[in-house]
Amino acid sequence: MTDLHRKQGWFVPAIKHLHELLLHDATNTVKFFKADLISLVVNKHDVISVLIQSLSTYQLDVWNKTHGHVTIETSVDDRFTYEESIKIHLDLLSLLLKKGCFYLVLKRSEELWDLLITNEKASFLNRELGFTWFITC
Repeated sequence: MTDLHRKQGWFVPAIKHLHELLLHDATNTVKFFKADLISLVVNKHDVISVLIQSLSTYQLDVWNKTHGHVTIETSVDDRFTYEESIKIHLDLLSLLLKKGCFYLVLKRSEELWDLLITNEKASFLNRELGFTWFITC
């Protein structure tokens, strides 16, 4: 979280790992703990704005490295495709909102909408994933 707050790059593997940890269901005790953990992550570490910022950083990095020729298969770190990276960010954001019973405040909704839909650097894939996310979340 500290590195994300300092805006030192984007950390798709860490975001994916956090998503998998929070997604895992075990016992009722763990579910209660999970709700507390989600609340802590969202409230104390402002992970929602951190995720949006990370997504923005990633989008800009990919855009600059491909000179605007972003495709589904574009990969910057040789581990995740562009599509996988965007989905990982959006999946964690969705999980935090749904399992933590949070709402996306207007300011964050507008930031995410601008980033994925109206941004001049948003690709067709960004728009498609963005529309789908806003409809299903």
